[in-house]
Amino acid sequence: MQRCEYGRHSDRRVAMTRIAAMDRLSTRAWPAVRVAVGLLLVGTAGLKLAGIGVDPVPQVYVLSLPSWRLATIEVEAIVGLWLIAGLWQRAAWVCAFCLFAVLAVASAYFSWMGVSSCGCFGPLSVSPTWTLALDAALLVTLLAVHPPLREGHETRKQAIVAVIANVLAFAGSLMTIGGATLAAGEIGIAPVLAQARGERLVIDPPLVDLGERPGGFYVANIRVRNHTDHAVRLTGGTYDCACNTALALPISIPPHAEVDLPIRLAFTDFPGLREGRYQLLTDDDEEPTIGGRYTCRVVPQP
Repeated sequence: MQRCEYGRHSDRRVAMTRIAAMDRLSTRAWPAVRVAVGLLLVGTAGLKLAGIGVDPVPQVYVLSLPSWRLATIEVEAIVGLWLIAGLWQRAAWVCAFCLFAVLAVASAYFSWMGVSSCGCFGPLSVSPTWTLALDAALLVTLLAVHPPLREGHETRKQAIVAVIANVLAFAGSLMTIGGATLAAGEIGIAPVLAQARGERLVIDPPLVDLGERPGGFYVANIRVRNHTDHAVRLTGGTYDCACNTALALPISIPPHAEVDLPIRLAFTDFPGLREGRYQLLTDDDEEPTIGGRYTCRVVPQP
């Protein structure tokens, strides 16, 4: 009986020793992991910012509305810089884990809806299935590699309270600047960024989103802005069975002015997500073509 009791205590000590060794290994790897994850978040935030108004995901989804996209950029940049700086590492680890969990859910939703690109890398077209795999891998990595969960002689309760306090402070800072994010989304940041990138002609919105509709013919309006110092003439564009951009062409756009154009879109009755691209031809030597996208989720006839 004593031998059995001794054996159980011995096995428990071995297990505790292995767990302690794994924790030490995790703690040693944490600095490299937090910097790598931080750089990834800052990089994707920069790509998203550069991609606003270039190649967005369908806006039938709330996560791709301008205000939400700006909020995502903001959170990714802040969490990324936080990880790189190495401040309040336990709270940063919790926030990073929660962020990737939310991103994984969004990627899974986009993949399930059949979206070709989730917009996670801005103008780079990446399937949401691949971003879901990346998010899952990062979640596993953050579970396996983490900062010391206790500092000094903290009890478990004190450590949990400290982490919660830091996370709440972080959430409060995000809410403080949330108003500016919503305001930027409302005024339309895409045209401003397009002009900052030096684009001479801008289509607004860059994505014509018809939402959920039964198959049929629809007319949507787009706005073309001319940021040059001379008049630009739109001479033609996409003309096929799915999209007709020539309803009001040709047309001339005065310098620093804009015109509204109708385009006709056609969708078959087969249910599912429809996506496509269109082009407009111009007489501008530096930008002879400009283009945009259109999308519609076709639903059965009522």
